[in-house]
Amino acid sequence: MAGKKKKSAGGHDNEERWLLTYADMITLLVAFFMMLYSMSIVNNQKFHDLALSVRGGFGGVLTGGGPSPFGGGSSDSTKPDIAPQGMDKSSGLVQTEKLVNKYIQDKKLKEALSVHEDERGLVITLATDHVLFDMGSADIKPKIGEVLDKIGKLLKGMSNHIRVEGHTCNLPVRNAQFHDNFRLSMTRASNVYYYLIRSGISPDRLAATGYADTRPLALNTSDANRAKNRRVDIVILNAGEAARPEGDRASNPGKEAGHDRQRSEEKNAE
Repeated sequence: MAGKKKKSAGGHDNEERWLLTYADMITLLVAFFMMLYSMSIVNNQKFHDLALSVRGGFGGVLTGGGPSPFGGGSSDSTKPDIAPQGMDKSSGLVQTEKLVNKYIQDKKLKEALSVHEDERGLVITLATDHVLFDMGSADIKPKIGEVLDKIGKLLKGMSNHIRVEGHTCNLPVRNAQFHDNFRLSMTRASNVYYYLIRSGISPDRLAATGYADTRPLALNTSDANRAKNRRVDIVILNAGEAARPEGDRASNPGKEAGHDRQRSEEKNAE
């Protein structure tokens, strides 16, 4: 009788052994979900410090301050917030916009110069009427040289590509030098392009294009609006964008002139 009871008790233990496996599985699932939950909560400050440290390890400039989580040096909060591989909207372009606005205010150039951001990057607009050019002319006026020199110094310290865009109003050109507004706008942009090159900016970063009256800022319904549309835009493109995207009218006047001379020499040799 005792032997039967002992056998029955042993069978009962075997039947409940699955509870151990079930408890282990539940414990593992709880640990797994706790791990997922902890991964979903990001410490922004630690993440920022980690990003700065990694950037510094690859030769970049630490731009946020705070110690490195790897203990490999620290960031000096007194250093200027300048990135060497091109400026982006959140740092370099914003800083450049502030500098240009300060220059406009100090020199009282509100009627001649303005700056704003758009989806392409930072746009510095120069009014053409009796400021940059005379009416119907593409010769840069000497008095605007100081302004272009200042812009050239700012752009020289950046690595972003730059597009110089010429714009006109809808009034037709009436002189012997230019047959249409496209040629006038392109020549004006090209002259500013060459001025920036003389300021020390590499031609590989520059392009020039003329849009005539196809991209107005205001409707050409009054003299005041037409004056706004007659302008030259210096577009500092977002980091990583080329100055001459495929399908654009933008060109490199310097390189095109060189190609023209080469084609002419080859033709004469034939």
